[in-house]
Amino acid sequence: MIARRPMPIGVGATGQSERAFPFLMARGSVMWGKCLIACAALAALVAAGPVRAQTSDQQWDWCKGDNPDLSIGGCTAIIQSGQETTMNLAIAFYDRGNAYDDKG
Repeated sequence: MIARRPMPIGVGATGQSERAFPFLMARGSVMWGKCLIACAALAALVAAGPVRAQTSDQQWDWCKGDNPDLSIGGCTAIIQSGQETTMNLAIAFYDRGNAYDDKG
């Protein structure tokens, strides 16, 4: 039987110093760093979802509003977003045309 020597303090299982990657070794494993990155990415995606929905709703409000300049801007943003159905695009084009007509 071969006797194993204990590893020196500050050296991980791979033989590298833990000081080389302190942000990955802070909680004891590389998995902690990957989990932290994944959680941050998920939080960013969750936070961005409602912002996009509010922006789309605001654009539709402007598109259907009485102010021709806001209506043209809102309808143009909807048309350029590439997120609307064919029917909604037709409505946005129609409303934008009416806004240009109202503007003179």
